[in-house]
Amino acid sequence: MKNKLEDFGDKDDSGKFSTEKAFNHLKGINLSAHTFEQIGTFTAWDNATFDRMFPVLFGRFKQEERDVHGISGLMCKEEAVRLTADLARRCLKKHRDINFEHLLTLTTAQVKADFLNNTKYFTQIFQEFADSLLDILHKNEDEKVKTLFLGQSLFDSFVTIMVKSLEKKPMRVHLAFKETREVVFKQLIQILVEQMEKENCKPMTIDPLLVHLPHATILLEKSRLPNQHQDYIKSDTTHFKLYLRDFQQLCFHHWQPTPMRSTLNQGYRGFNSGAFLWGKTGAGKSGIQAYVSAWA
Repeated sequence: MKNKLEDFGDKDDSGKFSTEKAFNHLKGINLSAHTFEQIGTFTAWDNATFDRMFPVLFGRFKQEERDVHGISGLMCKEEAVRLTADLARRCLKKHRDINFEHLLTLTTAQVKADFLNNTKYFTQIFQEFADSLLDILHKNEDEKVKTLFLGQSLFDSFVTIMVKSLEKKPMRVHLAFKETREVVFKQLIQILVEQMEKENCKPMTIDPLLVHLPHATILLEKSRLPNQHQDYIKSDTTHFKLYLRDFQQLCFHHWQPTPMRSTLNQGYRGFNSGAFLWGKTGAGKSGIQAYVSAWA
């Protein structure tokens, strides 16, 4: 084993190989603590542990790594660190701690600073809104609606628009509660479906629908809100004009807080893309997939 490890080592001042610099951990620990500083280092496991973790290996890892070098190790790559950082932000519904009622008491500037530009809360709100949209789609049998959301990019664009709409007080109150949030979502879905029919297209992104749809008018009815929160709205009915093209300038409808942008992989496609990686054969996707699986 020692000779095999030396293949990856750096020579020290005496000319001998040192595996300290090349190997971050020799027992497969602390992947969750990796940062950009660990890029280029290896994490190794004994073969029995590795085989238990990966009964089926990704790609050609066994032929090109294990059989050649005799060790079970994964390199920490930049793309892998960025991917695990994105996954680490997400949490189960029971662990989300968003106080939507508190949002109603804040100014627009406070909502932006404390929630929408806060990586933790932005992610949790996005997940919450995505769940609401999924609930609507699950109950909906309309083939037109299913066609509208064939592209995951459009799904994420829709959710992003709704999350960013929390900046506007009339919308904020209605988006804060699941029941009224779904009413708003259904209205925008219907508007987009009608536009899809006008354009006679099956959009994979939201862009084609906005060529002739600069804004959408959403009806906000005060009576639909919980009684104790109706005082936040003055008018019984509000025809809210949602300027959709404005969102096109915000990262093509895939806006994220600034701290998130610094760690996301280039070509990020949104929370619900279902695609972690893409690239040519031999680009290293399998190694990154294995790393992410070990991290999880």
